[in-house]
Amino acid sequence: MKKLYLCWALLGLLIAPFTWAQNNVRAELRNQYSSDENGFPDSNATGDTLLEQILEEKYITLVGEIVTFHDLRRTRNFIGV
Repeated sequence: MKKLYLCWALLGLLIAPFTWAQNNVRAELRNQYSSDENGFPDSNATGDTLLEQILEEKYITLVGEIVTFHDLRRTRNFIGV
């Protein structure tokens, strides 16, 4: 979870490269669920596409948490929930 927050923080501060944090999360998920690259593929997205991927993963992982509500509100529902 902390790495998802790190993705968001790095993206918000425009520090590059920030896809490594998201890819680390996906690598941990592959390991945890005995998946391959197809289940949790690495990302090479940038800009709005990366933001959308991070917000979607954060929303799915933290469903029902107040922090995702604030993300949706702050980004004017960027992912269209």
